[in-house]
Amino acid sequence: MQSNIWDDELASDDEQGADAQQRLEKISAIKQSLDRVTSLEQTIPLLIQLGNSLVEDGQFEKAIAAYDNAIAIDPDDSKAWHHRGVILLELAKITEAIIDFDRALAIDPQDRESWYQRGIGLARLQRYEAAIVSFDRMIAIEQNDERAWLHRGISMAEIGNNDVALVCYNRVIELDPYNYLAWCNRGFVLNRTDRDRAALVSFDRAITIKPADFYAWYGRGIVLDKLAKSDDAIVSLDRALAIDPDFQEAWNYCGTILQRLGRSEAAITYFDRALAIKPDFYLARNNRSIALQSLCRYDDTVAEIDRGLEIEPDNYLAWFQHGHALLKLAKYAEAADSFDRALAIKPDCHAALYNRGNAFSFLGEHDLALTSFDRAVAIKPDYYDAWNYRGYTLMNLNRDKAALESFDRVIAKQTSNYFAWNHRGIILGKLGRNEEEIAAYDRAISIDSTLIDAWYNRGRVLHELGRHELAVSSLNRAVVINPDLYEAYNLLGISLRQLNRSEEEIAAYDRAIAIQPDYHPAIYNRACCYAIKCQIDLAIEYLARAIQFVGVGEAFALAKASQNENPNTYRDLAREDADFDLIRHDSRFISLIDR
Repeated sequence: MQSNIWDDELASDDEQGADAQQRLEKISAIKQSLDRVTSLEQTIPLLIQLGNSLVEDGQFEKAIAAYDNAIAIDPDDSKAWHHRGVILLELAKITEAIIDFDRALAIDPQDRESWYQRGIGLARLQRYEAAIVSFDRMIAIEQNDERAWLHRGISMAEIGNNDVALVCYNRVIELDPYNYLAWCNRGFVLNRTDRDRAALVSFDRAITIKPADFYAWYGRGIVLDKLAKSDDAIVSLDRALAIDPDFQEAWNYCGTILQRLGRSEAAITYFDRALAIKPDFYLARNNRSIALQSLCRYDDTVAEIDRGLEIEPDNYLAWFQHGHALLKLAKYAEAADSFDRALAIKPDCHAALYNRGNAFSFLGEHDLALTSFDRAVAIKPDYYDAWNYRGYTLMNLNRDKAALESFDRVIAKQTSNYFAWNHRGIILGKLGRNEEEIAAYDRAISIDSTLIDAWYNRGRVLHELGRHELAVSSLNRAVVINPDLYEAYNLLGISLRQLNRSEEEIAAYDRAIAIQPDYHPAIYNRACCYAIKCQIDLAIEYLARAIQFVGVGEAFALAKASQNENPNTYRDLAREDADFDLIRHDSRFISLIDR
C-alpha cells in the first residue's frame, strides 16, 4: 500500500476549465494534422499523439481506438503496443495490458518502460516472481532507474525476501535520498525483521520528507507499539487517520492497542469506525467481539461473532470464541456445539477440546468430558489445566485412583498448582488417607493463603478427626476470606459444640441461616441449641422448619450426630437425638415427631 496524498494544491475551477479547453484544442489540432498527412510514416506518430492526448482528457476508449489504428497500420510499432498496454493497465485490464507489453518487448527488448509497466501489472496480479524478472530486465538496461529498484523491493518484500527488499530500498535512497516511499517501505521491512528502532528512523525520515504520508504515520504507530510506547503509538495512528479518515487498518490497529490498555469502550469506537468503512473487515469484527467479551457483554459478543462467521464461516478461532462466550452465558449445549465446529475445522485445537470438556462437565456428561480432556492432553501433554479438569471429571465418575494420578501428573511438573493440591487432598480423604489429605491442603494453602476450599476442606477433615481447635481455626480462616460461606459457619458451629463454646456455636448457626435462610442443617442444629436451653417454642419452630426438608442425604454429616446411622428425614434424626430429651415430653414435640 502506498500513499496517494500529494502536497500540490488543487487547481481552481477556472484553471481546470482552461486546461480542459487546451486539451480539446490540442486533440482538434492533431486530428486536423491527421487529415492533412499523406504518408503512413507520419500517420502512426500522430495517432499515438492523439491517443496520448485523449488519455490526458480521460477519453480512454477513444485513446485505445487511436492506438488500434496505429497498430493496424504497423503491427511492429512497439510504441503503439506500449501505450495501449499503459491505458489497459489504467483500466484494470491487466492481463490484456501484459500481452501488449509482451508484444512491445518482442519488437524492442530494450524498451525499459514496457519492462517497467509489465512488472507493475504482474505485481498487481500478485505474480511477484515474474514481476521481479521484469524489474531486473529494466535494471539491466538502466542501473540507476530508482522506480525499478523501488518496485523490485516491493515485490521482494511481498514474497518474504526481506533482506533483498532492504537492499533495493537502500539503493533507491542512494539514488534519491528524498524518496519518501523508499524510506516508508524500508521501515516496514525493518519492522517485519524486528529491527524496530531502525524502522522508526525510516518512518521518521519519510514523514520529514512528506508529512502527509498517512502510511508512514501508520507504520510509525506500529513500531512504537512494539517498543511498548502505546500512547505515542496512538498519537501516530491518529495522525494517519487525520490524513486519511477512511484508513480502516489504522482504525483497527489503534483499537487493538486501546483494548490491550484496558480501554475497551474506546476500542469498540475505533472498531466501529473500521467496520463502517469496510463492513466485511473480519479482523476488526473479531477484535470488536474480544472487546465486548472483556466488558462481559456476552450476548453482544455472540452476536458479533455470528456476523464475523457470515464472512469467514471456516474460521476455527471464531467458533472457539463463540463457544467461550456461550460458556459464560451458561449455554453449555450450544457452547459444546461451537467447540465441535471449531474442532471440525482444526481437530488438533487443544484449547477447544479443553473448553468442550468443561461444557460437558457443566451438562453432567462426565464421560464425554473425559474424552475431550483425554484428547487435549494427548495433543498437548503439558496442558496442565486439562490434566486438572481431567482429574476433577474422574472424581465425578468415582474413579478416584485415576483422578489422583491426573493431579499427581500436574504436581510433578507444577509444584505450585494449588488446584491440584486441593483436589488431591479431597481424593486422599475419600481413600481414608487423612494425614496425607491434611498435608495436601496445607500445601495448597502455602501456595495461596486465600484458597477458601482448602481452608474449608482442612477444617472439615480436622473436625472428623476430632481435632476441633484446629478445625475451628481453619474454618474461621475460611469465613474471613468469604464471609458468605454458610456451610463453613455451620461446620464451625458443630466444632465449637465439641469445645463447649455454646454462645459462639449459636452465633455460627445464626450466621449460616442469615446468609442462606433455607440451609436446613444449620436450622436443625439451631433447633438442637434451643432444645438444650429448654426454649421450647423456638426449638419446635426451628425443628418444624428443618422437618419440611424431607431428604437429609449428605446434609446429615453437617447436622448434629445421632444414634441413627441412616436417617431419612430430620424427624427420624430428632426422634433419637439426646439434645431434645428436655422437651421430648412436650405435646407439640410429640405431635411433630409422630406425625
